[in-house]
Amino acid sequence: MKWSRDTGRPVRVLFLLFLCFAPGIVHAAGSGDPGQAGNDLGSAAVQRFGSPGTVNSEISVPMTSRDTPMRTLDGNKFFSAQLLCPSSRKFIEVSIQVGGSGDLSQIAVSQDLDMDGNTDFVFSVPFPVSGVCANGIISCQAGTWGNCSYYRWSADASARVGLATAAISDLGGCYCVNASCGSNLVQGNLSTVLRDLGGGVSSAVQAVNRKYAVTDVKEEGSTITYYGQDAGQCSGSPGPYGSSSPEQYYSAGSDAGLANAKDAAQISQAGDPASYYSLIANSQAAQESQGDYRQCSIIRNITVTTVTGCSSPGDSLDPSLNGCTINDLSPYPRTIKTHDGGSGGSCYFPQPGSITSSGGSLYIGNYLCGDPHGGVVKNARIRFLCGGAQVIVYSREYETAALSCPSGDLAWIEGWYYTSNANHISCPAGYSDGLCNGLCCMKPADKTDIIDDTVDNRCLAYETDPQCRLRDEQSDGVHTFNNYNPTTLSPLSSCRTFTGYLPHDVCRDWWRKDRTYICKTPGRYDFTDTKRRVDAVYSSSSAHSGSLVYTDLSKDADGSWKTESVTSPLGAVTQGSSSDSCDQACKTKKLKSDTQAGKTGNKAQYQKSAAAYDFFYRLCRNGVCPTGDGEEVVNACGCLNDFSEAASVLSVLNAAGKDLICTTGARY
Repeated sequence: MKWSRDTGRPVRVLFLLFLCFAPGIVHAAGSGDPGQAGNDLGSAAVQRFGSPGTVNSEISVPMTSRDTPMRTLDGNKFFSAQLLCPSSRKFIEVSIQVGGSGDLSQIAVSQDLDMDGNTDFVFSVPFPVSGVCANGIISCQAGTWGNCSYYRWSADASARVGLATAAISDLGGCYCVNASCGSNLVQGNLSTVLRDLGGGVSSAVQAVNRKYAVTDVKEEGSTITYYGQDAGQCSGSPGPYGSSSPEQYYSAGSDAGLANAKDAAQISQAGDPASYYSLIANSQAAQESQGDYRQCSIIRNITVTTVTGCSSPGDSLDPSLNGCTINDLSPYPRTIKTHDGGSGGSCYFPQPGSITSSGGSLYIGNYLCGDPHGGVVKNARIRFLCGGAQVIVYSREYETAALSCPSGDLAWIEGWYYTSNANHISCPAGYSDGLCNGLCCMKPADKTDIIDDTVDNRCLAYETDPQCRLRDEQSDGVHTFNNYNPTTLSPLSSCRTFTGYLPHDVCRDWWRKDRTYICKTPGRYDFTDTKRRVDAVYSSSSAHSGSLVYTDLSKDADGSWKTESVTSPLGAVTQGSSSDSCDQACKTKKLKSDTQAGKTGNKAQYQKSAAAYDFFYRLCRNGVCPTGDGEEVVNACGCLNDFSEAASVLSVLNAAGKDLICTTGARY
């Protein structure tokens, strides 16, 4: 039988397995209080299977690996439970040695390629390793972080592990381990280094052959071992299975061996902040304190601001044209060029009455001496003598020309009114009159990028709070603080490109830190009043005529208890009805062709028909059975009870794991 993913009730399978594991306890408690026996079984089950980790170690691993036996709930009996595929004692094994420079002087990878329990291939890294990444390694000059080369874990078509040359951008989660970055980094973070190396190797293997599946991981000293199976060999389950001496921790009724193993495990894990021992020892329950998780980040922000301005003295910024203009105080006053030879006309005009011997002003308008046509821009050129020297003043239409003769002997020579195709003025080097259509001398404005580096510390409130304690920190993906302890690891400096007027490469030691704090809260949880109220409701509840009647006990604001009788209608549910006592489920089946093969051949050779069915249990939604493609309903939505069928299936599986040969009695 199969359980569909969408049932949402994987605990049912666990419960059936639990019934197989529990008979010893059930019989032991059979003569006592049934309620107490149920509580004892529940407590034992929670202790054995109360987390995803224990479900994996107690059920999943024994069912997929021959090296880990399954045991009964009371732990007194062990049995082999591998059902599907052959496993390997050393699917992948990675061993390391540390050199005097702190580099990894040796990394050896052993592989069992055909899953027969024997090592078939060994790869040794031919150079010292200075840095470890999630998917590769870095080799530098020993003891330094110079002359580095980068490599990515790879595997050939036969899944043999090797290294391929890579760029640093191809690697991720890298960190330095040699003496140039600190002392004793590998030994201080041995588990992390082993897991990263082993994870990179196993990922490379699985990338070329996805049938390889890792079923368990164990660390011992400077070696990490991956247990696995090849799904391509799942046609049979060889034997024998399991450990040859799981009782090694017990001798003559003494558990001294187990106690010694426990002490050794405690000492080994005490220095690892990620170990189960450290996690439990530093938990709020072990510290007898309560608190809340607080997560925050410290983020480095780089902003590039482009500033536009004029660096030359006397220049002024014209924002509309984004240029620097020479103003009237400039040593280069605006000067209109003479007639540029373009089409148009011209005429001369005499000295006007507004100009005296000392000078004066003259408005350059139309009709000074007629209106020359054909040009685009009308200009004027005035020549006069002052102190015997010729002075030339240029001006343009609709402007006022200023004439000055301090010596008081101004002598008019001529006034010339003409047209040209465009405005032109004389500008100094570096300036042009084209940017403003001949109306000024201008050059492009100066642009400067200002780089601002700020840190947005969103953890400041927790850093300064004496009730908060740093639990974990990741800096750019590298664990720098784990389970209240520094790891002595740090991320490699990295660079990012920011663009303003010009691109800028900015390099920093870190960019983002993600932290988790545990902040103590005042007081301790006290469920005494809650328990008293629950007991009152539970002990007084009863169903009468379609209603639930119970006595509620509550506490007022002044601390006094109040008793209240409550009647709650149950609607269509009447006393004795079990319609709400379960999750509504349905059973479906789907036709398939069963041609499984084994040592004796395939099923089609010794069965009349290859037709078979897969059965599924699905959680009903609003009374409707959610059948899949090709499925038909066997049992409609309701409180299904197929315990007898499940027990029979488990009995068959139990028998299948044993040698079905009659050893006594008559044979048929």
